[in-house]
Amino acid sequence: MRFLCLGYAEEAVWEAMPKGEQDTLVEACFAYDEIMHKNGQWVDAGNALQPSGTAKTLRWNGERVVVTDGPFAETKEQLGGLGTVEARDMNHAIEILSKHPGLRFGPFEIRPVDEAMNKRYAERQKLPKPRKIFVNLSVKDLNRSIAFFTKLGFTFNPQFTDETATCMIVAGDIFVMLLTEAKFQEFTPKAIADATKTSEVLVAISCEDRSEVDRLVAAAKAAGGSTYADARDYGFMYQHGFQDLDGHIWELVWMDPQFVPPQAGS
Repeated sequence: MRFLCLGYAEEAVWEAMPKGEQDTLVEACFAYDEIMHKNGQWVDAGNALQPSGTAKTLRWNGERVVVTDGPFAETKEQLGGLGTVEARDMNHAIEILSKHPGLRFGPFEIRPVDEAMNKRYAERQKLPKPRKIFVNLSVKDLNRSIAFFTKLGFTFNPQFTDETATCMIVAGDIFVMLLTEAKFQEFTPKAIADATKTSEVLVAISCEDRSEVDRLVAAAKAAGGSTYADARDYGFMYQHGFQDLDGHIWELVWMDPQFVPPQAGS
């Protein structure tokens, strides 16, 4: 089951808190969020909200919509953010969120997601069900590969990790399964390619900016990987990449969000 978690906070207390204490609490929250994410429980981190003074409230007065400043709730504790948690039931959701450091600052409201209504909406909009992408790669030394990608900042789902395979989390619904060669061979009748000699697959990952491209390439080289070409700057796109310990090529790409492709015939 999925549960929506709404976190509340008393803004005056937060604003009066020294910057160091704010940072300590935020980092503690982030650390626990990462634990939930690794355990497959933090489905959607949602969004943090700006102060309630920036809010607008819409009301229908019987004739027209009236817009007023501020939130609807007239209490000291205001909604600060929300996220979605995966749990077996409400008791399990309570167990998970009761350990969250954010509770030291304000209460959490937990509500079950209305899956029936979401399904009805999806059917009305004819929205395709989200798919998960699993890229499977064979590796010679699983533990060595895990250590390599850990140095690049990737995390792994312990529920799908054993001595033969691990599930590396790339994004919310994108994963890379690193399989020992023996395990990989169970899924294909063909010979396993030697990625140091043959181009088996090109894995491309988007980056937030140019500096992230350079940072990940540098981290890969420091962890034992190598580059296969120089960085390329196309103006609207910046691309570089690295080869991991088994020779698989990982392309890192930043696309300029301001770039507008030319229209055909223009």
